[in-house]
Amino acid sequence: MSGTLTGDVADERTLHDRAGRQANVNRYLLSDAQNVIVVDLLRNSSEAEELADHVEAGTRKLACIFITHGHPDHYLRLNVFHRRFPDVPVNVASAEIRDDIIGFSQWMESVGWPRGRAGHEVRSDDNPDGFDYPGVIQVLGQPVLKLPLAASSIKVRSDYASSECGHMTTLCIPEQRALLAFDLLYNGVHAWCGPGVDQQGIRKWIQILGEIEQETGKRGVDVLLRSWCRGRRKSGQQHEELSRNVH
Repeated sequence: MSGTLTGDVADERTLHDRAGRQANVNRYLLSDAQNVIVVDLLRNSSEAEELADHVEAGTRKLACIFITHGHPDHYLRLNVFHRRFPDVPVNVASAEIRDDIIGFSQWMESVGWPRGRAGHEVRSDDNPDGFDYPGVIQVLGQPVLKLPLAASSIKVRSDYASSECGHMTTLCIPEQRALLAFDLLYNGVHAWCGPGVDQQGIRKWIQILGEIEQETGKRGVDVLLRSWCRGRRKSGQQHEELSRNVH
């Protein structure tokens, strides 16, 4: 575990981040004294199995799996976790994010990436052994995540304009003064400006970063957590980097 954010003693809520080895992408475990929520999964099968082993060996019950957006490094090994924990709900913030996941999986299959049957393919008449994304992924009824023993809910937001991804989620834990911004914030690695991110998306991304800076300042947020991390970086550096990609 690369870091811990501890909540109030009253609800014993904690947050742990676990970095993948194949890619510098963090996975978060939100927990109270008896339950845990896994936020995003890994794209490497062996690393996903290790994370499942860690959850299974712990004393806390897996309450749900939450996917923040439809990029494969955040959901690709959902098949591993669903096999290991078939009765645990898999949630997303919106139907659009579920559609993004299905669409990206279909695109990957169309271009043959990754090679061979990897378990992420969408179930269909031609591929009855594929993953049943529409049947497995459930959309949250309200914009909150709830740990059973926690005194308050985790606030979920997914109404951002298309930027790094078509649809993105952030999580806010007000009493811990923390915002989990996931792929809206990069730290020490190049921001993703490849396929799917056009000039308009980059401009929107810069705008969203400005809004996050303003909102976190107003709310007194001390901790900003992101998915892609390597070393330390000031938030303004990402504005400058993205701006260089706007022509």
